[in-house]
Amino acid sequence: MLAKIPIEILTAASGLFGATLGAIITFIGQRSASRSTRLQMLSELTSIGEVEKARIASYLELWKILAGASVREEHMTQRLHDLQDQLQNWYYTKGGGLLIGGGATKLAFFGARDLQSTKPYEIWKAFHDLGKCLRCDLRIFEDPSDEKRAIGAAKAKLQDLQD
Repeated sequence: MLAKIPIEILTAASGLFGATLGAIITFIGQRSASRSTRLQMLSELTSIGEVEKARIASYLELWKILAGASVREEHMTQRLHDLQDQLQNWYYTKGGGLLIGGGATKLAFFGARDLQSTKPYEIWKAFHDLGKCLRCDLRIFEDPSDEKRAIGAAKAKLQDLQD
């Protein structure tokens, strides 16, 4: 019977040692995976930040193009083709199409780029809708009613031109 006790103790001790070693290895593996996950998340956040900086810079260029269809522009209908060429250049040549926001912004972009109208109000509205999407992407207007009040006078002025 004495000979069995050391074997049982040895078996129990080796089982305990194996379980402890397994737990240590698992802990180290999880810690390493966690560190790797955190580093990957930080890397992605940095990339997202860089994309957002590039989007803002690109939107600023597009915003300048939109000025050509502003209320103060006297000859919107004559400038429409030139503005659409500038949109096309911004989208492809300057790479703006790679940075443009979600579906609504793309729809507004192509709506302005492909518009065929001679009515100042329709031209203004298409370009205004694009600008509105840009502001929304950049979270400039928190409350849509603020924006409505800000552009009410411009709409009225353009309606007068159309009539």
